[in-house]
Amino acid sequence: GRLTLQRVTVSNNRAGNGESIIMPFPQNSIPGAAGRGGGIYNSGLLTIEQSALVGNEAGMTGFVSALHHLHGTSGGDGGGIFSLGDLTIFNSTIGNNRAPDGEDLTGPFYYYLVPGDGGSGGGIANEGQLTLNNVTLVANYSGRGGTGRAEGTFSYGDSGVGGGIHSAASGTVNARNALLAGNKAAITPNEGSGELHSLGYNLLEATGGCTVSGTVSSNVYGLNPGVGPLGLYRGTTPVYYAPYVGPAVDRGDCTDSHGAAVVVDQEGTARPQLGGCDIGASEAYVPDYLQFLPYISELVNG
Repeated sequence: GRLTLQRVTVSNNRAGNGESIIMPFPQNSIPGAAGRGGGIYNSGLLTIEQSALVGNEAGMTGFVSALHHLHGTSGGDGGGIFSLGDLTIFNSTIGNNRAPDGEDLTGPFYYYLVPGDGGSGGGIANEGQLTLNNVTLVANYSGRGGTGRAEGTFSYGDSGVGGGIHSAASGTVNARNALLAGNKAAITPNEGSGELHSLGYNLLEATGGCTVSGTVSSNVYGLNPGVGPLGLYRGTTPVYYAPYVGPAVDRGDCTDSHGAAVVVDQEGTARPQLGGCDIGASEAYVPDYLQFLPYISELVNG
């Protein structure tokens, strides 16, 4: 099916957990799968405009417990969104979503422990076609692998990948005017994994973990955009406050991936406000109390 979400906040949701198995003797049993897509699970044609997905979390697998055997729970993928279909996002914020950590396990030395794996794609896990236009992905997290401790013997689960975005081999990610910053894979700064095809004018604070192809000369790499707290400022959906100075200001382009003019931001503020359009979902503006400074300076300095 086809769905368009406009000016919507999807927040503080959690996908379901898989069923656990408890049995007297070890067998080849597979626990229930983790719920994917804490905020949204998409398998169709989805468009998101001027919206926010914040504070969502994927689910966990079940555990398996048998005689002297423990298999811990693993995190699901896609804290904010899991997408198998066609997903296009305009002027929106994806922030503070989580793909969970794998479970830690502790037992006596004769126990066989399998700690859980971390989930991937803290903000978005993509296995389809994903297009980002003026999107801010900040402070999303993919899970660390769990640790098994059996009286001095340690085992480790695999950590998840793609703090901001994880794109599987079957997926495609196109990005224009997108801001990716402050995302983490376990404890490592990581904006994404897989391939990101740039359509120009993107900012990636951390550059490791993903391959950036396409139009790259206008991108900004390795700089902290200095965004402020998540909140309601000028609109009805939460954004990360856009400072009026910084590497994202005036570094974007005022057209989207379809060539259409970008005339407003997520909150409905006109673009551009300063010298040019900004990268990300929110357009920086000079606060009212500072707009008179040039005139004051001219009066003082003649």
